[in-house]
Amino acid sequence: MKNAADQNVDNQNTTNQKPQDYDAVKIKNYVPKRECGDCDMCCRWLHYSIDGKEKMPGNPCFYLGKGCTIHPIRPQLCRDYFCAYLRGIVPEWFKPNLSKVLISVERWGPKNEHEMLRVIECGQKIGSEYLHLLFHYCVQNNIGMMYQVNGSWFYFGNEEFMNYWKERNKNFNNLNNLQINQLNEGQES
Repeated sequence: MKNAADQNVDNQNTTNQKPQDYDAVKIKNYVPKRECGDCDMCCRWLHYSIDGKEKMPGNPCFYLGKGCTIHPIRPQLCRDYFCAYLRGIVPEWFKPNLSKVLISVERWGPKNEHEMLRVIECGQKIGSEYLHLLFHYCVQNNIGMMYQVNGSWFYFGNEEFMNYWKERNKNFNNLNNLQINQLNEGQES
């Protein structure tokens, strides 16, 4: 018998296209709860542009050597990024360079008024123990999640979240009401 995380993976909405319309949550004068230490997964797995050059997921940043070679003068984009690990949202064992999972806290909605998680696999398939924890977190906090399994993108959230992404991503097939209902039912318990 499959556990809840495996069942959720089987029943999610998916597209092979990269996610669109995301915006990291920026908190003015934010002090992270943890340190990066030896982790540089955001420098390797996020998609961004620095100095007019596009950096693709899976490729290291142009300025990455033994750590960031321009850390004191790094772009504002880098200064503003704090993954879910740094924010203390996930346990210590979820540190991106150990778990091979990078989680961004981002904005969505017509006015970017809602928070969501974007979960990126970092070179290997995400484990069900990670997904189980993330599904539980999303249900408990009533936030949506966009996540990768084997390079394909899946969506999990309430009806408003699912409808928003369905509209934004025309290749978003097979909207699954079961998952929308599961999230709503979990909030009522």
